[in-house]
Amino acid sequence: MRNIKAPQINAGSMADIAFLLLVFFLITTTIENDVGIATELPAWEVPVDIPIEERNLLKIFINGNNELMVNNKVMDVNEIQNFTYQFVGNAQNNVQWASSPKEAVVSIKLDEESSYKTFIRVYDELKIAYHQLRDEAAMEAYNLAFDDVKNPENRAFITELIPIQISEELPFEM
Repeated sequence: MRNIKAPQINAGSMADIAFLLLVFFLITTTIENDVGIATELPAWEVPVDIPIEERNLLKIFINGNNELMVNNKVMDVNEIQNFTYQFVGNAQNNVQWASSPKEAVVSIKLDEESSYKTFIRVYDELKIAYHQLRDEAAMEAYNLAFDDVKNPENRAFITELIPIQISEELPFEM
């Protein structure tokens, strides 16, 4: 019998090819960014019950079906921004809305089944409404949009004039 050797495969370049494929997939793959809330948290303080006048409280409830109830009225997410703007700013001096932006507090209450996506949409709409109010105040005081006010004291004046006071309540427990 003759000894027949099996043909050999040069594996030296296989590692190079594998490495190139790995680099190709790492470069072309997109990684989805997490969505979150860009908010600076205040320093921890011992909770204190602060009495809030009923007219200054904007109550938002998100139920398990992601439907909204705002001050005991059913409302769509798209209406939150305009309603918050009117409630907090209260340009018409409505006795059922906040007495001033400094006094206004927005309370968001969730159901256990509420989705995070709906909460984020509501939160974004609230932030937009407050940003509009701050823009108007900055325009009136400095003839600039709020984002264009660079002086720290002037920005602090506007944020003190129109503070964002949002309270988040934990979901109901059954």
